[in-house]
Amino acid sequence: MTARRPLVVAVVVLLLPLVGCDGGGGGGGGGADAEGPATAYDPARDTSVYDDAPSTETFDDAFREDYEAQVSLPDGRKVRLWYSASGDRLLEQHYSPREGAWTTPVVLHRSEEPDPCQGIEVTEEDGVVAVIADFGLYCYDGDPPSDSLALAATGDLTTWDVDSTLGFDGWQAMTIEPAADGPLVTWDGPEGTSLTWTAASGFAGGA
Repeated sequence: MTARRPLVVAVVVLLLPLVGCDGGGGGGGGGADAEGPATAYDPARDTSVYDDAPSTETFDDAFREDYEAQVSLPDGRKVRLWYSASGDRLLEQHYSPREGAWTTPVVLHRSEEPDPCQGIEVTEEDGVVAVIADFGLYCYDGDPPSDSLALAATGDLTTWDVDSTLGFDGWQAMTIEPAADGPLVTWDGPEGTSLTWTAASGFAGGA
């Protein structure tokens, strides 16, 4: 029995890396993570630089909650989006609980329209963050948008896909649901219009 103990320990040590490789992709069958789109977050592969504090910039100090949004992810990360003080840009930064800091704000979209609309909608599911945002002249006073955005990101959130539709009344709702090639985001608009996105295929459809 004593002679066998080193063999048992060696087997355990050899198996530990294999367990780590399977678990890193969020479960599932063999090879899917290597071939399919990566929507799961791996802190060890995070390329974001966390060296900042949450931005205090806002379009309207008195009603800042109307011009910014934040969502918390199950892994403890946070994502903030807001309209710039100038009103023509949508910005983003995200927080890592591991690093205890935020990324430097980045501009996701610069609009030719001078004003943002009230409200930024953001949701997350299965490692995907999806957003609705709008711009338009006097949109903050209730006029319809002229530049309607659908945005999506996954993984370490360093790359965002942005769809801008001009002369459109705006996306009204969005959902994230499982699909064959990864989570599927659907934005629904007026008169049956819709837009979809997956990490593998990007955007499809539209107004």
